Amino acid sequence: MQTTRHLRELSTSRLLAVRQLVKDTDPGTINFMVCHDNCQFPATAGDQSAANRDNYVKVTSGSVWELDRVYKVTSTDIRRMEGTKLSAGDLVRPGSHEHWTQVRLSQLAGVLNQVAADDLRPIKAAFRLISDRSTEYTIDAINALPLRRSKRHALPTTQIDEGTLDGNIDYLDFVYDKMLQLEPAYFDNRMCIHGGDLGTVNLLLGAQKLRSHAASAYDGLRFLVLVPHLFHARMAALRMIFSAHWPSLQQLAVKVLKHKRVSKDVKNFHDCERFADAVRQGLLLGLLLSQLKIHAIDELSIKSWIDISTAIEDVSKQLIPANIAEEEQTSRRSVLMLASDLCAFEEYHAAKSDGDIGRVLDVLDHWTVQFQASSTTMHYGRALIRVQAGLKHEWSAELREMVIGNWLVNPSGREGHWREVDHVQEEHNRMEKVQYSSRAFPKPDFIEQAVSANIPAFAPIQRAVEGFFSASKPPTAHSAVSLKADVLLAARHVMDCFSESANVVEPMNLTAQGWERVHDAIQVHKRLRQAHQGDTPFLETNDDELYDDQELAPIWTRDEDGEEGQEEGHGD
Repeated sequence: MQTTRHLRELSTSRLLAVRQLVKDTDPGTINFMVCHDNCQFPATAGDQSAANRDNYVKVTSGSVWELDRVYKVTSTDIRRMEGTKLSAGDLVRPGSHEHWTQVRLSQLAGVLNQVAADDLRPIKAAFRLISDRSTEYTIDAINALPLRRSKRHALPTTQIDEGTLDGNIDYLDFVYDKMLQLEPAYFDNRMCIHGGDLGTVNLLLGAQKLRSHAASAYDGLRFLVLVPHLFHARMAALRMIFSAHWPSLQQLAVKVLKHKRVSKDVKNFHDCERFADAVRQGLLLGLLLSQLKIHAIDELSIKSWIDISTAIEDVSKQLIPANIAEEEQTSRRSVLMLASDLCAFEEYHAAKSDGDIGRVLDVLDHWTVQFQASSTTMHYGRALIRVQAGLKHEWSAELREMVIGNWLVNPSGREGHWREVDHVQEEHNRMEKVQYSSRAFPKPDFIEQAVSANIPAFAPIQRAVEGFFSASKPPTAHSAVSLKADVLLAARHVMDCFSESANVVEPMNLTAQGWERVHDAIQVHKRLRQAHQGDTPFLETNDDELYDDQELAPIWTRDEDGEEGQEEGHGD
């Protein structure tokens, strides 16, 4: 009992330190952000079966993150009607064509370095150039975040269902009033990033609309800068790719690579992500071998460096979406589209790990377009358009810097270990589920009174547990023995597809169809913004009423008023 009492005192002391941290700022400045997510525990001890989902207790967990610096951001930093200036040309950054060329070249060379390095050793020039990270195949940084250790303070989990509008409002009161003990006047002319998954953000947008006429900034929720975090966007992007290319992926998963846990709706995300990486490398390797007119990687040793470098450049050009559309052979066009989409997904993953938010934003521009093409991700497309309007036009330079400078976090402080905020929160939820999975959820307020994860002495244990549940190591039960074996099998499958004359089901061209629809989606955003002129930022009405009236244009064409960037965007 004395030990438990002492630990609770330490936890309370830590919470007092967090309260002092957020209060110790000048008016109009902010030094923290909040992220929260839902979590479920079985109402009956040991009952984890899917048939008893209705018997789960729904709770909410959250965290306070320290920002990289103190920001001076007030309500004047959001210029609401400036969002109506958003155009499709804003989704093509100047210089993005050269950047995506680097991405394709780097990934093609990376596949050779990872899978065929031993076969390239006889060609000393090729092995040296591909292995050296300072060569032309290295992707230049766009806006790399300074290396730092992100400080997270876990809040006590509470029995509030954040899956409802009222639940989100209650949780806001729980965080800002009960836990942080901030007075309503604290939020006058002060803005705070508050995020989560897309469902959380949409419910909070609805809460802002519901309280838009409240007198104080706190009661009206006008202090919230609502930003959907990126891990759920990454999952949505992979689901979009699987949905569009499922006939090809299903054949690879079941018949070729024997990945039994891969599904169209990406239920086992980490398994699907590893499978997608093996497929990407296999497709790129197969395209290179086909371009070199050889059938196995051991034949690379008979090729010169000029032949290999020329093949890398040729395949890179073939992967440009505009060139894919001109490919006559259906099977080859299908492979090129899948490889192109997976290359963009891998670029996000690499940029995120490196903490290069500039490269991440380039991928988000690309996904903003592609999300419009798929019915499974169109809601994410609308959300990204709202965010793009903020990044490109609505937000001041200080507010924009506050968002993009803290969209990624690095809890370990090590290079190559940047992560999404909501991914860290998901791992925290998994750790709590393990703590209580063997018994029923405790009575209300028990976790709030128990030892929190904020005690510094427990940090190494917490990181070890979180690392164990991050699925960084692939399970051996349903995957191949080595990644190289998977890549070689996928490469062989690609080359067989090129030689077959059978009909191939052509997948959806996400980039082309996305460009056809993104202009109309932006127009809907503008109509929403104009309809709510004078209300709080990022307000929503019944979007379906507007979308039902829209007949999306069948062909994306350049505007006559001089938006030159749209068609160029097809290439990237």
